[in-house]
Amino acid sequence: MKCLIADDDPRIRVLLKSLLETPGWEFLEAQCGLEALALYEAHGADLVIMDIEMSPMDGITAMRALRQRHASCRVLMVSQHNSSRFREAAEAAGAMGYVLKDDLQGVLEALADFLPPRESKCRERSSTSVAFSQGNASSEK
Repeated sequence: MKCLIADDDPRIRVLLKSLLETPGWEFLEAQCGLEALALYEAHGADLVIMDIEMSPMDGITAMRALRQRHASCRVLMVSQHNSSRFREAAEAAGAMGYVLKDDLQGVLEALADFLPPRESKCRERSSTSVAFSQGNASSEK
């Protein structure tokens, strides 16, 4: 499994890698949307975890470009903003979900299908993470 993590904060990239580190997983890291696009084109990825606010290219713009070129690309958005505007933009651009940075445990919940059984045990979904399905945002408590 190859995972591309795009976030301008190196601490968040390290946290996400340590949270997801599993035998057989390979990680690529990008500091912005432009770098994420270049890495995806050069190396591909099974999964992209992308911050929304990055410069010079933000995550929503990068995700739109990725999904335009690679319709099956799976992108999970992470953000510090608990904003319906950002959630709706992420969903409209084709994100598989939206997780707040202050609840990165929500990443495990959103990625349960990708993780080995020891990591994907059924847990109550965090109120700060949203998984999108069939074009509709849903938030479970």
